[in-house]
Amino acid sequence: MVQLKWEEIKQDRAFYLYKAKVPGGWLVACTDDVLDQSEQLFHQSGWEWRTSITYVPDPLGVWK
Repeated sequence: MVQLKWEEIKQDRAFYLYKAKVPGGWLVACTDDVLDQSEQLFHQSGWEWRTSITYVPDPLGVWK
């Protein structure tokens, strides 16, 4: 099992940005705390974390 080592790129009150080295590039994750004001049957409104992850190719290892 491979364990990723996440490095913090930026932290702001609105979001957190991380990167992890993978073969041929990086995984980049952005997590932010958003206010959901919906009133759904099984969901209460309030603050919740949302995360997006993308792959950034870097075959030459330029991004340090």
